[in-house]
Amino acid sequence: MRLGDLNLLNSTNLPKTNDNVIKTVLTDTFILLGAISLLMIVIAGLRYIFARGNAEATAQAKNMITYSVMGLIIAALAASIVSVVLNRAG
Repeated sequence: MRLGDLNLLNSTNLPKTNDNVIKTVLTDTFILLGAISLLMIVIAGLRYIFARGNAEATAQAKNMITYSVMGLIIAALAASIVSVVLNRAG
């Protein structure tokens, strides 16, 4: 085999034994991130309810909801990107 025969940009040269491990670890990580984001949304909702008209507490709860939703969206997009990359790689 000559050096010119190697196609370094072709992902079929990657070992296939670790693919399942990588997919499992990343899937579990994104599920955990999604669960944490949903838990934070619930906690922020409760903080909003118990703010009882306090403007500062209401603003903190709204910010917490906003950031939690953003985290959930980022986790979903990251999971999608990783899934596409791993599917194309193997």
